[in-house]
Parts: sequence; C-alpha cells; structure tokens
Amino acid sequence: MKIINLINKEIEPKYGPRHERRMEEFNIPVSSEHPKVYIEFERKLFNYLFENKDELGISKVYRLRSSGTDGLLELNGGETVLLEIKYALGWAKCCQARIQFQRFLTEKLHDEFSIRKPEHGLIIFHHFIRDWARGERGWDYFYEEEKMLSKSLIKTHIVQLTDDGRLVSYPDVI
Repeated sequence: MKIINLINKEIEPKYGPRHERRMEEFNIPVSSEHPKVYIEFERKLFNYLFENKDELGISKVYRLRSSGTDGLLELNGGETVLLEIKYALGWAKCCQARIQFQRFLTEKLHDEFSIRKPEHGLIIFHHFIRDWARGERGWDYFYEEEKMLSKSLIKTHIVQLTDDGRLVSYPDVI
C-alpha cells in the first residue's frame, strides 16, 4: 500500500459507543469506598462538589457515563463546565482530558442531553507526576499549552483538590 492511499482512505469505525450514554444528576453523596485510589479520589471529588455546591456557585453536578468525560457542572449563572478527573496529572493526562472534552463537543452530546453547550473545561487532579511534579512546573506547563490550544478548544483550567479538602488553583486558593 502506498502512503498516499493510506492517508486519503476514509475509515468508518465498525462499532459505536460501547455502552449507553447517560447523564445522571449527582444529588446524594456516594458512601462506598473503593480499593483503587483513583476511583476513591473520583468518589471524594464528586461528594466534595455536591456538598459544597453553594460555596462553589454550582447549581447542579452531573456524572456522565460512556460520554468521554467524567462530569458536567451547571453554574448558578447558567454556564456549563465539562469536568474531567485525573488523580495523577502530567502531560499525557492533560492531553487525554482535552481530547475527551473535544470529543464531547464534536459529538454534540450537549444536544443529546438537552443541556447548554459547555463553554469551559475543568480538570481536577490530586497531584502532579513526572517532570510536572517539580516545583510549580505542572501549572506553568499546563497554562503554556493552554495559551496555544485555547484558540481551537474550549478554555480549560486545572484545579487541585488537596488531601485536606481545599481546591487550589494557580497561584491562589479558591
């Protein structure tokens, strides 16, 4: 096969989504614990968002299933924010989250769920990894790329949920 034939080839995936897409309003805390730390972090984060809705200016918290992203927030002002949860954040996980946001928007899942099109993305994480973990490099690396990518994707921010239950953004505390 010639490369020109390969790059001009239209490929249709054989299968659609693996599971039914669902959006569920998160309206009661989840009490079960999970042995996998990243799943437990997601549970704690959803509970934190639900329990602190008023303080954070959130009207509704949604968990998304088979939709590419972990959740969606409806803010008191009517804006919607896509939510991606990453326990350990580095370059690869940031790229993954941005692609998940882009896929949600490209597939117009906001129309499928009858919600307002998200204007922002939010990645909430526990800690940085690899070279992103040295000093404040993770914050700088993320926002350096965000300046370049914000022209093509929705504006995205990162926020850290600390072990003591604080949301930390760069350079201030929320």
